Amino acid sequence: MMNKRGIELSTTTIIVMIMALLVLVVMAFIFTGSSATLQEKIRSIFQGGTGGSDIAIAEAQCKAACQTAKALENKALSGYCTNAYDIKDLGENINCKDIPAIDCPGVEEFCS
Repeated sequence: MMNKRGIELSTTTIIVMIMALLVLVVMAFIFTGSSATLQEKIRSIFQGGTGGSDIAIAEAQCKAACQTAKALENKALSGYCTNAYDIKDLGENINCKDIPAIDCPGVEEFCS
């Protein structure tokens, strides 16, 4: 019985030490500012932008965003106004209102 308790204690201690090390690493990232690049990478994964995509993909996403934006009170914060696309033929950071084939009356005037 005694041997088993000693093994559990050392395993628990190792797990606690690993968790403390992870916390220290995360705190180092936060306080040194290294997390800014990590945050940008994570944000780019989850944002609605497309990396050098075909215009058809951006058009489809903008049409869906237009329908969603029409139902919102604050249309300026909708994906139609805020999502940026990198389109091969049009350039980088193109918004839905800048794509010629997309028309979203009632929403476009709220986009800056």
